[in-house]
Amino acid sequence: MGFNVGDIVAVQADPSRVGPVIQILQSVDGFGRYRVFHEAGSMREYAEDQLVLAAAQQEATTAGLSPEEFRARLVAARLSHPLTDHVYSLRAARIKYVPFQFRPLLRLARADEPRLLIADDVGVGKTIEAGLIMKELAARQPLDHVLVLCPKALTVKWREEMRRFDEDFRVLDSSSLRYCLNEAHLDGAWPEEYRRAIVHYELFARTAYLKGDGKRKKDKGLRELDPPPAFDLVIADEAHHLRTPGTNSHELAAYLSEISTALVLLSATPVQTQARDLFTLLNLLRPDLFRTGRRSSRSSSPTDTSTPPYGLCAAVRPRPPRRRSRRWTLRRTPVGASRRSPLTPGMTTCAGVWTRPP
Repeated sequence: MGFNVGDIVAVQADPSRVGPVIQILQSVDGFGRYRVFHEAGSMREYAEDQLVLAAAQQEATTAGLSPEEFRARLVAARLSHPLTDHVYSLRAARIKYVPFQFRPLLRLARADEPRLLIADDVGVGKTIEAGLIMKELAARQPLDHVLVLCPKALTVKWREEMRRFDEDFRVLDSSSLRYCLNEAHLDGAWPEEYRRAIVHYELFARTAYLKGDGKRKKDKGLRELDPPPAFDLVIADEAHHLRTPGTNSHELAAYLSEISTALVLLSATPVQTQARDLFTLLNLLRPDLFRTGRRSSRSSSPTDTSTPPYGLCAAVRPRPPRRRSRRWTLRRTPVGASRRSPLTPGMTTCAGVWTRPP
């Protein structure tokens, strides 16, 4: 039995690994070999006896099911993959119901990875939107550890706002952060008493807490922890502070992005001085889609509308020009646009980071 290019096959040892055959390789000792595409950046080679047609595998696993067993499997599948358009956290907070504030969590629920940049204007309610995302994720999956990063002046505000969601967050100071890092070094996990934590950038970005204290070997930094602590959700407020590569703040955010399941960035001004600022934030969220090597070496200012942000060239599509004003306005969507958007008038992003008036 052989396979042809385009056949959907599954790995016999792991039936969940399914993909199409994209190339037939040279046989070895009379056994056929095939290259199978699983996902972006993941292509594997298998011997013929390691593969089976996915349709045959599915038929073998469902043949002979009674109606009761079939319904039980259907219910289990629905529970393991909640409906993306159903809001489980609709009444999970003591807040005024504002429909547009639920748009970010719906966008996150439909995304292939739980990563989102919320760029609404000041006063729109980004903190509430982040809290709704947190409650929605908690309703869909275990949410054991949540970390909020923000400037020092906003730590108390975040703690008070999260109480509206019946969440008790603890603000970390230098001693409590050191305690968490030491416990994570000894136990391999973030301490349970700080499972909901708020820490400000000015503290966590210090070299002693990020990379370790060279004078005190026992005090490990976050990057020195092995295994690293796992966070189910990381929220970074005023994320434009992370826009400069090479700084401790940017390195902290990049590392937290690697060890966290979900990441939400909040910023009313994602473009501070140049279009590359927006690209840097998107690269923190999805380095697989927005790669640093694709950036142009040219500089650009927020008022320069000659080119779209670097790295977004593949994510924009032209739109017919408008005869009226080209002014960019903010729409109350999960991610808005400032009036000084660097996008070229007549273009919009498929990713939904920037929008223009209808």
